[in-house]
Amino acid sequence: MEPDVETFRDIFPEFEEVTKRRADYFLAKTMKRVSPNEFGDLYDHAVYLLLAHTLTLTDPENAPYGAITSEKVGDVSYTYGNSMEEGNLSLTKYGQEYVELRKENIVPFLILGE
Repeated sequence: MEPDVETFRDIFPEFEEVTKRRADYFLAKTMKRVSPNEFGDLYDHAVYLLLAHTLTLTDPENAPYGAITSEKVGDVSYTYGNSMEEGNLSLTKYGQEYVELRKENIVPFLILGE
């Protein structure tokens, strides 16, 4: 069965308010970015995690800014940062879980010489 918005909303009810049109649009884009071969039986879950990540980042009211990398107490000052090792995936809990899932599904291989 192919990932769909209804199942996504069942698993991630926090996105119920996202319009179907917007969710369908980003679902189609997300499915092109995630390989069924890479994730196997966890393909749908990987798609849903990346979709949740994308919807979070594209929501202007709730988009994260990254982890606080410095802080000043007097006259309040914050600096936000992001580890670019995984692109913007570290910015949301969904992206972080996607990275962990991807790491768990990497199958190492050996190249044997003569």
